[in-house]
Amino acid sequence: MSDVTPLVTIGIPSYQCADFIGEAVASALSQDFADLEVVVVDDASTDGTMEVLAGFDDPRLRVLVNDGNVGPGRNWNRVLEEARGRYVKVMGCDDVLLPGSVGAQVAVLEADPEVAIVTGPRILVTEKGRRIMRRGNGGIRGKAKGAEAGRAMVRRGSNLVGEPCAVLARASAIVEAGGFHEGNPYCIDMEMWLRLLEIGDLYVLDEPVAKYRIVGASWSAAVADTQDHDVIELLREMTARGAFGTTPADAEDGAHYARRQAFGRRLVYKALFDVELQRKVLYLMIGGWNTLFGFLAFSAAYFLLVEKLGVLYAFAFIASYTLATLNAYWGYKLVVFRTKTKFLREFPRFAIVYVVALGVNLVVFPWLTNTLGLDPYLSQAIFTVALVVGTYIVNRRFSFRQEHTA
Repeated sequence: MSDVTPLVTIGIPSYQCADFIGEAVASALSQDFADLEVVVVDDASTDGTMEVLAGFDDPRLRVLVNDGNVGPGRNWNRVLEEARGRYVKVMGCDDVLLPGSVGAQVAVLEADPEVAIVTGPRILVTEKGRRIMRRGNGGIRGKAKGAEAGRAMVRRGSNLVGEPCAVLARASAIVEAGGFHEGNPYCIDMEMWLRLLEIGDLYVLDEPVAKYRIVGASWSAAVADTQDHDVIELLREMTARGAFGTTPADAEDGAHYARRQAFGRRLVYKALFDVELQRKVLYLMIGGWNTLFGFLAFSAAYFLLVEKLGVLYAFAFIASYTLATLNAYWGYKLVVFRTKTKFLREFPRFAIVYVVALGVNLVVFPWLTNTLGLDPYLSQAIFTVALVVGTYIVNRRFSFRQEHTA
């Protein structure tokens, strides 16, 4: 690291981050703690990241660009090499620091020289900034001895310190630890925190310090499939040398928890970024509503027209199918397939399916009620379920044919 001039360095390694880098830099520069520098090291982005950064006019901001793409781990270490502050934070280019967080972390480090890392809870957000949840630090609050925090991390197989955007560390401790190890991509931060906890103590603030953004194209999402393997390998390395007084049995306990957490994270990433899964879930919701609505429409029409007024049952079916068809069409169109095709062009294709179903229903209904002796309402309930499943398959292939927006 260079000679210290500012008290704090906020380093931002970036790559293809044009959509988020502006908010990340602004959140760092707008901290109420003025004695800081913001260092962005860009890894040869081609998406307009540099154009966004060119819009900032603040002497505390330094922007450096690698000659070629060197990869995430090397880029993170270059941030450390360029840092001049006594305290250093390395944050993701898509994350956001909360107001006042840096000042609160500096106050702890200034007051207690035994503390090497200050962190706090994070707010997990989607790509668009919508809050998902608050993520804490495994029950740790206030000051914890480095050995105690390190043992807890090993035994629980989890990064209890948190994502880099939440952490402010002593530059001297980072130098002593030796920087980021680049060979274990998912654990690059957790591995560094464990080494820092062998040097000094941990302090956890009560209030959230950052927004951690979960982005489908981000590095953390890209390595999610190997995260449990990487964490378990790290735990076994730590216990093999007896770090924090841990044993191989502690590593196996941690491995158990790491696998469970990895499974949960994969589910989260799948739910957030798997468009086809999202569409299937939406279909189940809309299909369930269509089933209920179709049955209720039939029940109301059959009760009023057939049982009360003595009208031929076919009219009850026509009335209920008209309502159910309109309800299903707008549900599929607006929520599941999200097409832009005009109503007059698309609806006739869609309605054909229900017209055919109506014809089949008019034939099947007497057979179910007269031949099999089933209750009229039970008969229609059975047919409605079959109809919803069948029409979805047909609609996906025919009515809403690849004219939906992404």
